[in-house]
Amino acid sequence: MVTKNDYLPLKLVSVALFIELSIIGVVPIHGQEISDHKWSSETLLNDQDTPQLGHFDQALQKRESKEEFNPMNITQYQPASPSQSINSILSFSVTFIPPGVGKPKYTVGAASRGKCPQDAEAVTPYVTPLIPNTNYGFTVAERPTFFVYLPETSAKRAFFSLRDANEDYYYQTIFPIASNPGIISFELPEDAPALEIGKTYNWSLVTICGQALRPGDPKVQGEIKRIELDSEQISKLESMSPSERAVWYGLEGIWYDTLTAIAQLKQSHPKNANITSSWEEILRSVGLEAISGKPLLE
Repeated sequence: MVTKNDYLPLKLVSVALFIELSIIGVVPIHGQEISDHKWSSETLLNDQDTPQLGHFDQALQKRESKEEFNPMNITQYQPASPSQSINSILSFSVTFIPPGVGKPKYTVGAASRGKCPQDAEAVTPYVTPLIPNTNYGFTVAERPTFFVYLPETSAKRAFFSLRDANEDYYYQTIFPIASNPGIISFELPEDAPALEIGKTYNWSLVTICGQALRPGDPKVQGEIKRIELDSEQISKLESMSPSERAVWYGLEGIWYDTLTAIAQLKQSHPKNANITSSWEEILRSVGLEAISGKPLLE
């Protein structure tokens, strides 16, 4: 039985215990609802092993978990709009500097009429390869792209071949062509053997006028040599934009890759006047004025 003398010590112990429980957050304080404090014996055991955070530490931890660190309050970079990027990046001019090899050659086959016999007599210009008047050009690509102008024609297909001097390398294929006039491109496919560095190859394209290939069908031809770049040049190219690569290829006299780079830009941005001007100027610079304004077909 608890006497009056024992009551005071028990009351003091109860008050001390209440204060301690209030500090660690077990007993609701400041009008908090009891339902906000759900705990169990398991919670108390875990709390004994985990240091309790003060209000400031809890707030700091919460803020750090949700906010990104930005000590100087720097405004994030906002990229330029697409129109601004195109105007700034594609405002360029390409100059082709010929490497000074070879002599001018007649690039349309001697046996060729330049057009199919069933096509209109007024069809001009004739089938024309997009190569310098030396009939020769460099590439650094394993599988380069070739360009040929085709006039309006009734032919439905074209024959392409590529071989080296000894015919150790030989590739040929037939592919469909459009009837409307324009410049077509043919990229050497993955199933074709890669060009070897330092080797010169002869390529030709024949328009198949009838059901089968015939000796008199319009034919054009050219030569291509794959050259090697050093590690420094390769590193530079990898860091360049497409327009910068076109400029670099032109200054280095690498014809096929110069033309390919500009053609890709022209197809991606057909309304860009700078690209169109560079494309036409490159063709005029190697004697291809007659087809410089012809459309580049997809």
